[in-house]
Amino acid sequence: MKKTINECGTDFFNNSSVISFKSSHDGDTGIVKSHLNIGGNDKKNNLAVAIANIKVHEEDIVSAIRKDSSPNLSFDRQQKLYAILNSALKEKVDLLVMPEVSIPVSWLPFMISLQEDIKLV
Repeated sequence: MKKTINECGTDFFNNSSVISFKSSHDGDTGIVKSHLNIGGNDKKNNLAVAIANIKVHEEDIVSAIRKDSSPNLSFDRQQKLYAILNSALKEKVDLLVMPEVSIPVSWLPFMISLQEDIKLV
């Protein structure tokens, strides 16, 4: 990964040190945190972006879109989502990218209330 990042830095910025990458594993939550810093001429000096990788089960997708079934609003699913959100808040990310079907529609008002702290995509 580092070799590819250095090559991209050289190819696009003529300087491999403009891009840096580091990764760490949180043993308590099982969350792998990767930090990719890209320097350049951005208006904002630093933009912290978190990309969440949540396993979304096919039955959760189907139950969310079918009128004859109820979406999975289980406590376990809620805990996994909260772990990611709390980690993003703790890390002070500016933008959190999540899979498009990872959040049940009925939870969207709560997610929108977080928009003051984190921009969600």
